Amino acid sequence: MQQKKGSILVETIRLYKYDLLKGFAILSVVLFHIIRYFAEYNPFLWNIEDICDQFQMPTFSFVAGYFFYNTLAKNDNELLLLCKKVKRLLIPWLVVGSLYFFSKAFYLSFKGLYEIDFLDYLKSMITLHAVKIIDQRGLGFGPVWFLMMLFIVMIISYIFAKINVVFLTGAIFVISFFIPQVPKLPDLSPSSIIYYFIPFQMGYLLNLKHVFFESFINKYRYLLLSIFLLVIVIMNVLVKKEIIQNKTVLISIAWILFLYIIAEIIEFKFTLVSYLGRKSMLIYLWHAPYFTFASLLLVSKVELHYAIELFIVLCLCVAGPIGLGIFYDKIIRVLFNYPVFLKSKIKP
Repeated sequence: MQQKKGSILVETIRLYKYDLLKGFAILSVVLFHIIRYFAEYNPFLWNIEDICDQFQMPTFSFVAGYFFYNTLAKNDNELLLLCKKVKRLLIPWLVVGSLYFFSKAFYLSFKGLYEIDFLDYLKSMITLHAVKIIDQRGLGFGPVWFLMMLFIVMIISYIFAKINVVFLTGAIFVISFFIPQVPKLPDLSPSSIIYYFIPFQMGYLLNLKHVFFESFINKYRYLLLSIFLLVIVIMNVLVKKEIIQNKTVLISIAWILFLYIIAEIIEFKFTLVSYLGRKSMLIYLWHAPYFTFASLLLVSKVELHYAIELFIVLCLCVAGPIGLGIFYDKIIRVLFNYPVFLKSKIKP
């Protein structure tokens, strides 16, 4: 009984900690997308953008892989598991991605800058990338490309789990060092899939072998933190020539392990960040339109310091999608309860 209670307590703490990791990651995503527009005022901001780029999406892959192990542990049949992932990932990918594409396409068409071509829409679905550059911005599916990427990675991980997850993950990791990083490569490519597959499998394996890793981390935690932080610094400062993508892979792995150990040894109490982690999907899907709206508002006669503008845009891009989600939830609740409300009124 005591062991059962303890296991429940540990699981609750771990869920809370991983909400925190997702919260920091989604703040990093929003900051990454808006900070480049303010870097002209302070070139140091480019360094912050590089840091955000190194761990934001790999962190989401890592957390998804960690909980994918729990999903497979339920022993659902393949069809039920596939239906769950389609509902969770592919439906938002298609709906939100189509809204992103056609809203921008119709806007550019109205301005006379683009003639709507359904073939571009199909190309965006296949490549998960912008297919035509117009006015320095591409037409595509927006940020939802990652949902399709995650779905593909989960399918591969499921196959690995049925064969030999440790051996095949190690093989893929070695192979990743020999796949060249081609400039302007579409998001849906062997190079990109492997890049996100590795942190996903790291999360899966850390959950699979959690008892061993937990004892190892508790024993050497400060040494491990120092090593991974040193790797991040060295790879950023000393490695300049990037012929293959091992630099980005290694930095991402170091960041993920660094964050994982932090989550293991420190009891964070950042309730707001944890809340943002629980709403991370909503913020991720809808922060881009809010940034466009906020940037238009700030390009006005009101002159503010760039740091103040950056903070305002960051808050709008985080609070806006959350507010939209809350409003949507209330509308659904009202519509869902409406027939029940009428039925209760006509009762004698």
